[in-house]
Amino acid sequence: MGRILLRRLDDLHDVLRPDVRELVDGRLHNPNFRSNRRSLLPYTEAEWSRLVETCRSMIRTSFVGYRDARAMAERAADPRTSGWSADSAQWLLSHRGPDSGRVLSMLLAAHRRATSAGASLHLVSRPAFLDRLLHRTNTHVHPTSTRAARTDQAG
Repeated sequence: MGRILLRRLDDLHDVLRPDVRELVDGRLHNPNFRSNRRSLLPYTEAEWSRLVETCRSMIRTSFVGYRDARAMAERAADPRTSGWSADSAQWLLSHRGPDSGRVLSMLLAAHRRATSAGASLHLVSRPAFLDRLLHRTNTHVHPTSTRAARTDQAG
């Protein structure tokens, strides 16, 4: 949509530089015009085969992880009644979805309780969405390091 708008603006008012016009028109854009004269070569059959096999391998690995997570969820119950475990976390995800705010607040509350009780909470084999959430909120150090537990106890 952006290209269409820019192309129409340029048609009406002739405002774009030639290199920008070339980009908007969908041609290759590269300041090195010598390499700009040739299009890319198509993949060879061997390259296609490697690409297809890599994609299939990634899909198989993802599906195994999905199947394992479902099995974990089926073995567990609601963590509020059965206690927290990797299985109960999967149960919660399968029944409530990855409610990021709630998951993060419950995790930080569990960390705070463990720390105040003199214990430390270390998450092992946590799901990728939780890793992303912890890093995005800059709270990844809390449930994963002993340094954070000592800091919480001191402060």
